[in-house]
Amino acid sequence: MPFMNKTILQTHIDLLNECKELFQTAMDLAKKYKDERDEARESLQQLQQPPQISAKLAGKMAGNTRSEQFSKLERERDEYKIGHNRYEKLRRLNLQQIKELYLKNLRTGEHFDTLVDKLCQVK
Repeated sequence: MPFMNKTILQTHIDLLNECKELFQTAMDLAKKYKDERDEARESLQQLQQPPQISAKLAGKMAGNTRSEQFSKLERERDEYKIGHNRYEKLRRLNLQQIKELYLKNLRTGEHFDTLVDKLCQVK
């Protein structure tokens, strides 16, 4: 009988360690998305500041270049917004939910971000 209790206890310890690793992975991803979002905000703030360029160069840059830069930043902002939404969703999951999500990723081979995006859409 004591042998069975030791085995059960070891199984629980192993599961807890696995959950801890899954949670750490999720938190690392969440931090990555948050860092990317912060970088996007900084880039957007820098672009909104008036450029420090000569009048001659400003004449050459007028028109499409500024518009293209702004469009690129808008696309980046949208990507970072998606990342932020993933971060917020992952941050609110409990260990069991993170484990299920991770195991589904391993079983199906579906991209982890896609699985999180689906969770964000369900709300």
